Amino acid sequence: MTLQRYRREPSSLSQGVLLAAMLFVFMSSVNMMGSGFGLLGEGFARMLLTLTENPFTGILIGMVMTAVVQSSSMTTSMAVAMVSEGVIPIDNAVPVVMGANVGTTITCILVALGYVGRRGRFRRAFAAGTMHDFFNVLTVIILLPIEYYTRILRRSAVWMADHFAEFTHFSSARSPLRIVTGKPAEWLRYMLIDTVGLSARAAGIVMIVVALLLLFVSLYYMTRLLKGFMAARMSNILDKYLFRNAVTALLVGVVFTAAVQSSSVTTGLVVPLVTAGVLTHVQAFPYTMGANLGTTVTGILAALARGDTLGLSIAFVHMLFNMSGVAIFLPIKRIRHIPVSLALWLANLTLISRWYAVGFILIMFFVVPFIGIFGWRWFVGVFGTMWSGQGL
Repeated sequence: MTLQRYRREPSSLSQGVLLAAMLFVFMSSVNMMGSGFGLLGEGFARMLLTLTENPFTGILIGMVMTAVVQSSSMTTSMAVAMVSEGVIPIDNAVPVVMGANVGTTITCILVALGYVGRRGRFRRAFAAGTMHDFFNVLTVIILLPIEYYTRILRRSAVWMADHFAEFTHFSSARSPLRIVTGKPAEWLRYMLIDTVGLSARAAGIVMIVVALLLLFVSLYYMTRLLKGFMAARMSNILDKYLFRNAVTALLVGVVFTAAVQSSSVTTGLVVPLVTAGVLTHVQAFPYTMGANLGTTVTGILAALARGDTLGLSIAFVHMLFNMSGVAIFLPIKRIRHIPVSLALWLANLTLISRWYAVGFILIMFFVVPFIGIFGWRWFVGVFGTMWSGQGL
């Protein structure tokens, strides 16, 4: 039996080689996607620019993309590729990564809906799933107007990217990482245009489709490999360290999410524990904040593959946005309890009727974004005199 198990389970060396291969595929796919966007021409760039001029449209795009593919990492990687290629400016991409943060919370809600048939447990599960939503939505509500008028996240991220580039020389044209991960895109472009004879636009579409497939596959296997590697270790961490205090819970959330490259895995793990009564919602909340921070590592890896400061800037915007959310909610206990209290309040309503849960999903992911799209200009007109900044 032991011999059969040994034969079935891949060795640590083979897992390491496969992980390195998937990391290479991931970074190469980001380069391929950027090259594909570059081939689509000015018309496509103008369309995206128009779509993302309204911040709420950008948020909706980020939410929908993330909810569909169930991965904020894919959305932020695409944003990095588009900004790096100059398809959209950094300012327009900021709401997209904010929307990716909100969109990724749908995973926790889907996990919670698995308990819909069990009345008492569903209340706890739905509260555990939605406190992540409330945290991200409240962070967007606070930071979006500030960013719109001050550009503090973008300016800070650009400064960080410029200094990082000076220190590491990662953006050099002779950077080995940039050269190696850029080769597959060059080969595919040459084959499609020079060998097959496709037009630049058709080649760009093919490259984007291939890049998305490779990005999805690489992220899937990276998450699967790292999740399996971390599973046994995580059980010990959960028991010994996670819930000693809020800061420890936050750090474990950061490390675990950065390791498995998926905040969906991290946050989905904690919902059953809260539902079973092993943890309280207050104990689990800092852990979900840490998951938000940990998932920014993927965007930074994607930016390093592109090898320019523009892509790295939007990756740093994502990181600074999540760090700002933690800075707002973590330090003061009363403020930290606000998202948890809202989630518990909503969960109590589900005891009256399950339709409150359905209504929350519809309002959060459909009604509010569309109201924002059509009401944003009114907001700017009413409150614009409070700031001296210019609109997007």
